[in-house]
Amino acid sequence: MAGGDVRRLAVSSSPKLTPDEIASRSFAKAVRGVSEAEVRSFLSRVAEEVAAISEREDSLRSRIESLEEQLRSPKAPTDQELLTALGEETARVLRSAQSAAEDIRTRSEERAAAILKDAEEQSKTMRDAAEEAATTQVNSANEISSALVAAAEETSAAIQSGATAAATSTLETAERDAAEVRERARIESESEIEQARQTGREMLAEAKAVRERVLADLAR
Repeated sequence: MAGGDVRRLAVSSSPKLTPDEIASRSFAKAVRGVSEAEVRSFLSRVAEEVAAISEREDSLRSRIESLEEQLRSPKAPTDQELLTALGEETARVLRSAQSAAEDIRTRSEERAAAILKDAEEQSKTMRDAAEEAATTQVNSANEISSALVAAAEETSAAIQSGATAAATSTLETAERDAAEVRERARIESESEIEQARQTGREMLAEAKAVRERVLADLAR
């Protein structure tokens, strides 16, 4: 048996004075006794205090018994209580998962954008370099062509008096060689430019494919 039960039994086994008994209690009169009015007044106050204490004791005893009963037979949570508790926990888990997914999506989109931007920059760099190289080759070919034509014209002028036909042939050959040089330079430069453009397109396509795969994975 618990200590509180022992104490309650000990109190209950003792004769208890009720507030009414205290208030109505009379005493034998003595020659030099105390004032009966003051005694009655004091006893009334004591009776009121005892009544309040008794009321509090009854209330506490009832509360203790109720709590002990709850401990012996705990009440099972209702369906609504369970749903409310699970709902709050589920909402918390969902909010946490949504936050994590949003963070992953943001970082993946930033990474995909960075890959695409890097590919575009590399493609532009390669295209610019190819165009610059092609321009250099064309300029060099033009210079060689001009030099050949000038040399042929000089040769033609030197022997013009006695070898017009030979000079004309030499001039035509020089012009033909110069045209071939220019054509080869044009073809090579266009090929390099097209190759650079194709490489750039492939890099952009690959970067876009990576970005689409990342976004597709996030959408699952």
